[in-house]
Amino acid sequence: MKISKTLKFAASWCIRGFSTQSSLLLCVLMFSLLSQNCKAVEIIVNNSNETKQINKRELRAIFGIKLSKWNNSGKNITVVVFSKKNRIHNDFCKSILRVFPHQLSAAWDRITYTGSGQAPIMVESAEEMIKTVSTIPGAIGYFRDVTENDPLFKIVKESDGRKNIVLKTKKDGESVKIVNIGD
Repeated sequence: MKISKTLKFAASWCIRGFSTQSSLLLCVLMFSLLSQNCKAVEIIVNNSNETKQINKRELRAIFGIKLSKWNNSGKNITVVVFSKKNRIHNDFCKSILRVFPHQLSAAWDRITYTGSGQAPIMVESAEEMIKTVSTIPGAIGYFRDVTENDPLFKIVKESDGRKNIVLKTKKDGESVKIVNIGD
């Protein structure tokens, strides 16, 4: 069952005629359990990028193609995104950028059609996202949270405390850095 359907069911169930205290307690418990099922989204950059933290305003500017160069290096920014139908793309747009995916697509179309910028590179899979971001200097993308038991990816901690996501079937250079998101 999809989470949104489950949340609707839980909300309607909580509203029914149960005692206020017990239904409130049950609602809090159900919502906290359901929210744990949502996977986090990580911001990833090419290994050559020295950025350690980026705020949400900067992310909206980058993914809205309004910011085209990295502040710390002056390198061009290449935006890499999942296809519009991808769940990670929808989660990223709504939870990190605070926009609907169709709004972001409309902004990309405007920029492309007016000739004032390039649309992002679209990828279909997690492996393709890692490979694309890892091979393009200045690239930025996003990725689902990687767990310890992930069959395809692993997290490697660097000596400076930064984390990298690495393909387990790694060829040289197929890793990306995770960037912290600030307010």
